[in-house]
Amino acid sequence: SFATEQVPKLKGTAQAIATRYPIPSDLPLMDGEKSDYQSSVDNVSYRIDIKLDDVIEFHEEEMRNFGWTIIKSASVINENGAMIHYEKRDRMAVLAINIDPDTKETIVQITIQDG
Repeated sequence: SFATEQVPKLKGTAQAIATRYPIPSDLPLMDGEKSDYQSSVDNVSYRIDIKLDDVIEFHEEEMRNFGWTIIKSASVINENGAMIHYEKRDRMAVLAINIDPDTKETIVQITIQDG
């Protein structure tokens, strides 16, 4: 039937379109299925079912690849999550990564501030 065959496809398509909302071109976005995806010109946030350590490692490497410099003195990384500050020319970025205690998903939020 249409409902059983097409609705899941349509749902997937709608989700794919929603996740393609433009984010700043110099921010990394992890591959994989995301939920609660939101983005704007200066913010991106989502949940992803990937281990916290792997999410932190990905962002540390990719932010560097995108030309961001970590501000170690303003950053905290521990077993519960991370709050990492970056700078790039006249812009700042704050990367917040933590675990949802209920779903165990990793929550990622990156906020850009113009200097």
